[in-house]
Amino acid sequence: MRGKTVTGGYPLESTVAAAISAEPTFEIMWQQDLDPTFGPFAIAVFHIAKAKPLLPEKFRALVREIITAKRHLLLTRLLGRAVETGVIRLLPKTEWTSFNRQDWLNFLEAVSDADIRRSLGHVAFINRCLIQQIHRVPINLQLPRVFGVLNDLKISPKYWDRLELALTKYKRNEWASLVLAGNQIESIGSFWDYYFLC
Repeated sequence: MRGKTVTGGYPLESTVAAAISAEPTFEIMWQQDLDPTFGPFAIAVFHIAKAKPLLPEKFRALVREIITAKRHLLLTRLLGRAVETGVIRLLPKTEWTSFNRQDWLNFLEAVSDADIRRSLGHVAFINRCLIQQIHRVPINLQLPRVFGVLNDLKISPKYWDRLELALTKYKRNEWASLVLAGNQIESIGSFWDYYFLC
């Protein structure tokens, strides 16, 4: 699997090996880096579809779909809700080799929101730390810089609760100043400065 080691709490190495055995085209697409979305897309599908326990014929059919289907439509079918085409462009930003099934579900839930999807388009990478708490980020903080910091900063749920409560005291017309202050966040220290300002 030349340079692509996948973990994520699921037997993905053997799943990828089985996919390569089932479809020679999969091996070509997996090993060549011509399409940066293919690897993360394939791994996301394997996780979401729980591919390992599938019967051989169903597994081969899934592998063929990974190769040939419109990617957003395959994810739409597997999730039972619409997945926008723009989501596929974000897949290479994920640290996909370490994502588990719940991480993929959290990621795909988060990027169903157009504003979050747009902000994530401006971050360098998207890791598990961010994805596991992205649903807690208040709307006025759903900004690229904040998401970038949250890749490296795990916030306790109690602190998210306190921040949410503190933000409720602001009137709607005061949110512009909160967004402006949020845009100044560029480090863990500036995140905590913002937090204690609220």
